[in-house]
Amino acid sequence: MAINSAQAKFVLTCSLCHCVIYSCAQIHIATHYYKSKASVKRTIKAAHKTCHVEVTTLVIHGENESDVEDIAKWLSEVDPEIPYHLSRFFPKYKYADKSPTPPETMCRAYDTAKKYLKNVFSNCVAV
Repeated sequence: MAINSAQAKFVLTCSLCHCVIYSCAQIHIATHYYKSKASVKRTIKAAHKTCHVEVTTLVIHGENESDVEDIAKWLSEVDPEIPYHLSRFFPKYKYADKSPTPPETMCRAYDTAKKYLKNVFSNCVAV
């Protein structure tokens, strides 16, 4: 399915981050899975020119908490006002053998992202 700026909303998911792109209509259009960080970055940059963009990273302890700084730094180069959401991981389904992300890890991730971005949000943890 082709997505263009006239369409209302779409969601991108990849190992780098989750990118939620909104326009005024707030209608869900499609979910796309991207294998390449470069393709997600290109899409975020292109969408940011015409849409409201928000990015979410599911922080998984021992897996990707070190990616938060790289993502936040890159997003700040696009626009330091882009909202960045940090979601705490809880074990389910195929990752049931993993432990939940510790609150301390979420606080560190929040503090790290806040160095680069103005709008950082973290769920499941008071920050």
